[in-house]
Amino acid sequence: MRFLLSLLAMTIAGATVASADIVGKTFNTGAGGEVESLTNTLDIRFEPCESNSELICGRVANIVLPDGTYLTEPSIMPDGTVLQNMYLITDLEAKGGGKYRGGRVFVVDESIRDEKMKYYGFIVDENDDNTITVAGCIGIICPRKLVWTVVN
Repeated sequence: MRFLLSLLAMTIAGATVASADIVGKTFNTGAGGEVESLTNTLDIRFEPCESNSELICGRVANIVLPDGTYLTEPSIMPDGTVLQNMYLITDLEAKGGGKYRGGRVFVVDESIRDEKMKYYGFIVDENDDNTITVAGCIGIICPRKLVWTVVN
């Protein structure tokens, strides 16, 4: 019986670690649909959240300019927050099978356009080609899906 419990515990622990495949990876967002973000893209690094290491957060690793170089001066958001190194995505929960749910995303392009901080719900699905499909959601409606590509 003790062997079966140990085997079950190892299986559950292995499934939890394996389901968090995006942790430690950095993905480029690609150009957004808003005028403010048609030229620059973001590199987002996924890591355990500081407030709860069982959840996954996405931090802005780099702001990538059209020529492929990185923005070096601070990019300031409407509330005074510096975009570089901030958590853009918070509270994602690994659900298994490459699916992550329950997150929240700070929407940079709309926040700049509207001059106020905007957040939506957020989901992530891993794809077989080293990309992820992401979507911002209002309630259960996730109208716009984007594909982000791994950069590391």
